[in-house]
This record gives sequence, C-alpha cells and structure tokens, in this order.
Amino acid sequence: MNKYLVLQKVLERGSFTKAAAELGYTQSSVSQLVASLEDELGIKMLIRSRNGIRLTAEGQRIWPSIERMLNDYEMLEQKVAEVKGLKDGKIRIGAISSITSHWLPQLISNFKQNYPDVEFVMYQGDYDSIPQWIKEGVVDIGFTTPRQSNGLTVVPLKKVKCRRLFQRTIR
Repeated sequence: MNKYLVLQKVLERGSFTKAAAELGYTQSSVSQLVASLEDELGIKMLIRSRNGIRLTAEGQRIWPSIERMLNDYEMLEQKVAEVKGLKDGKIRIGAISSITSHWLPQLISNFKQNYPDVEFVMYQGDYDSIPQWIKEGVVDIGFTTPRQSNGLTVVPLKKVKCRRLFQRTIR
C-alpha cells in the first residue's frame, strides 16, 4: 500500500522532491518506490518533465481505481482507530464554502480540544456534489440540504425560519 500512497503524494505535489520532503523520505527512495510500483503493475504511470509530473494515458485509466483503493484503505484505518478508540485519524468533510468558513472552524476547534491528533480534510463543493461524495466514500460527512440528500441519513443541524431570513435579505 505504501507504494500507492507515495504515488498519490507525488501526484499531489507534482514533484518527487516535494513528495519526499513531506513524507520524510529521500528523493531517491520515492523514485525507487514509484519505479517498483510501475514494474509491479507492468505499466508506466508517470510522465516526468521540466513542467512537473503527470499521469500517462495508461495511468489516467487506472488512477480512479487506485483512488478508490486508497479511500478504502483510509476507511479501514479509520475503522481500526474507531475500534481502538478515537485517538487519531482523518475526518474528510464535504461542505459549501459558507459552512467551511463560518460553521466549521469553531466546531473543529471544540472537537480538537478532546481529540487533538485528529486531522480534518475539507472538500468544498455544491449541494449536488456533496451527497455524491458521501455515496462514493470521498468524504465521511457532508453538509447539504435534506432536499439534496437522495436517500442518505440526514441529521438536521439548524433550522432557518424562511420568513425571518427573507425579511433580513429584503431590508
């Protein structure tokens, strides 16, 4: 699994050197891990150029499967952490920008007082993409409207009185 995680970091950073620095590896070991993965799969995954790194055509075809596998692996790690007791881990949240900037900072701050080693990853989207991300396992929790939930379990967090909201916007 480590080879796939290294490949993901190389693609995220666009550089073997930057990925190595973030992972605490040498650039040479990152390069060797990616080469080993390419040998294992039997295809060249990356095109290396002066402009950075990108997936080959073959790499683009299999990358969605690799991403799903990495998401499943992350979910497995989270389940293990859950079974052991929530001490660390990663919570992926899908939300619209106003929730990300107005609601979540205080909620996350309060949560981190009890669980300081839990990491949060934010995905900003719209009311249509967030439910889809939940179904696909891209995010663990999403903030959307009940109307957009499409069969997902919904927990209301706040009720807004439409008339009061409407009056405020008119003034």
